[in-house]
Amino acid sequence: MTPKAQSALILPDPIVLASLPALLQEISGFFIVETHVLETTGNFRSQRDVEELWDSLASGLVVALTNALRVETDPDEFLRVKELLLAFMMTLEVSYCLVFNGTSTDPIPCRHLPIRRRLFILS
Repeated sequence: MTPKAQSALILPDPIVLASLPALLQEISGFFIVETHVLETTGNFRSQRDVEELWDSLASGLVVALTNALRVETDPDEFLRVKELLLAFMMTLEVSYCLVFNGTSTDPIPCRHLPIRRRLFILS
């Protein structure tokens, strides 16, 4: 299955903002498990596959959230989405660093920074 097809299974279209906490938890859990599987198995999945899936899913999430927020008028809802995205990013950063670097103090690789910036700017 291609990364695009996998991300389509994970990411609903359109996103209902009320279900965003559960969706972000599902995405976090999925990538925490994928990262652990990548690190602990031989050839089950390649790092490239996981990165392509992440890139596809992150891009889709940005587009879907942009569309959902385009019609939102409640400032409290914007704040709630921003807080959820910050928690999501922190969860993935800590999980990534613990699995790949063995410590939560090591920075996440620079290649993920544009995605983080896009998510932060969106919120």
